[in-house]
Amino acid sequence: MRLVFDVGNTTLSYALFDNDLIDPKRIRSNEIKTTLDISTLVDDAQKDCGNTISEVVVCAGVSRVRALIYDYAHVSDIPVHFVYGSNLCGAKISYETPETIGPDRVANAIAAEKTYERNVIIVDCGTAITVDAIDSKGVFIGGIIAPGIETQRNALVQFAPALPEVELSLPGDILGTNTIDCIRSGVLYGAASMIDSVVAKIAAKNGFDTFVLTGGNAHILQPILETKFIYDEYFTLKGLALAEI
Repeated sequence: MRLVFDVGNTTLSYALFDNDLIDPKRIRSNEIKTTLDISTLVDDAQKDCGNTISEVVVCAGVSRVRALIYDYAHVSDIPVHFVYGSNLCGAKISYETPETIGPDRVANAIAAEKTYERNVIIVDCGTAITVDAIDSKGVFIGGIIAPGIETQRNALVQFAPALPEVELSLPGDILGTNTIDCIRSGVLYGAASMIDSVVAKIAAKNGFDTFVLTGGNAHILQPILETKFIYDEYFTLKGLALAEI
């Protein structure tokens, strides 16, 4: 029984794995404040499964939470393993600076190679939007990183303080008739158009035909995307579950 953690800047998702993910959950990353919070998550998961957790596998792009998990690992009887650019755990990476690649992107590459065994483009919508390509040999060959929808919204508030902070839900129409809906439309339809355009260009150049959509904000964008995606909210957790330790 493996417990997997995907720690992003905005949300932390986790699940048990025994042949498949079991009851995956997602919480806000800012809810994790101490090592005790990590210990409580692990203990609660172990109680829920009624079995012994053999290991914990983590991808953590947030240094604050990663440090807490490192501290937990030093006192825990359960082995804790970290997936990242210098510890690929089975991922095949063709990248000029593999040590700088985000651990979530490594986990997604593992999930793509193990699940589909063919050309795959993965779009992960979180604090950043990443579009990554895995070729027919299961090799991560590159991608793009762009601001996520919350990051874009927050930047507007920071740099144009006269604009209101808005909840990111789809407006009734792409043409906003009030400032709040104009911001929603600009952020969401802008992000969706960027994703569709970039995916189409990568696919046309490299012959990709399988497209996976994942990440904590993916469900907001999914209805307005034109690309035919396979929606898999916990795709990154699957990569951690299938990582070679």
